[in-house]
Amino acid sequence: MPNLNKVFMMGHLTANAEIAASGTTRPYMMFTLAINEDYASRDGTPHKRVDFIDCFKFGEGVANLAPHLTKGLAIMVEGKLRKDSYERDGRPYYVTRVEAARIEFLTPKPKNDAPPPVDNQAPPPPQEAPQQEARYAGPPARPPTGAIAPDEDIPF
Repeated sequence: MPNLNKVFMMGHLTANAEIAASGTTRPYMMFTLAINEDYASRDGTPHKRVDFIDCFKFGEGVANLAPHLTKGLAIMVEGKLRKDSYERDGRPYYVTRVEAARIEFLTPKPKNDAPPPVDNQAPPPPQEAPQQEARYAGPPARPPTGAIAPDEDIPF
């Protein structure tokens, strides 16, 4: 029978990613993802729970990626579960972590290259435009055939 070990998670980083090297000097990055869950008990009372999932990623590119993985950033992680064991003071310990294969940023990159806001910092309130009387101006004008849209108008 075939087996499958695949994990998809979305959440926020609890701290900045850390870079380390394994015994073979292979670089890797460690980070923890906080995943919020809303649920209701049997009597319908709403509850919130947060799971903290330890993750790691191997590879040469982690040195370039780690500085961008900052506390509070929303990301999506695709990977697989890994169970490790070690011994300390004669006692065995077991740890389950996620080995990230792919990381996708969900927090939009700020236009001024400033770090994204941390969860406990509220973004500045939006500026309200002065209210004007709405008038129908007809359908929007179509660009001439063969016209190319500016890069900032392309949604991807």
